[in-house]
Amino acid sequence: MVPKIIFIAGTPCTGKTTLARGIAVEIPSAFLMEKDDINTSLSQVRPTTNGNLPPADEYLKTQYTEIGNDEFGPVIRLPKRQEFFGRHVRDQTYEVMIDVAKRNLDLGKSPILESLLTRQFTENSGISVAEGIWKRFGNNKRIMIFAYLPEDELKKRMIERMEVDPE
Repeated sequence: MVPKIIFIAGTPCTGKTTLARGIAVEIPSAFLMEKDDINTSLSQVRPTTNGNLPPADEYLKTQYTEIGNDEFGPVIRLPKRQEFFGRHVRDQTYEVMIDVAKRNLDLGKSPILESLLTRQFTENSGISVAEGIWKRFGNNKRIMIFAYLPEDELKKRMIERMEVDPE
């Protein structure tokens, strides 16, 4: 099978992740990258002191929020609705996804990128961003899937999700 890159985009709660996981199971050479997983990793730091990071207590005194522990121990996370996150972490997430996807395409794999991507493809200023993303994959086959739901179903799913995970 010729490797291809598959973008799955859409607003939250439209089934992007479910669709992406279903496609990944059906394509033997596929691998899935979900934006939320990368966001989580890029938006947290370990509460240690080294030459580049202030001590954990200084982070907590500024704009960071301690969220407790994960499988590796204590973690400090950047709030998603904070300006720094929007300007840096979100954009870096897309860069990581694109770089990893490109490298794996070159190795014969078919990356599936699950992400909102709606801003990149719908804002007037984002048209050049979308074209730039598209062009970075050269002659590789590209598939774009937009997940969509009618407004009433979307609203219902968003309410259900907020009851389970308010962030």
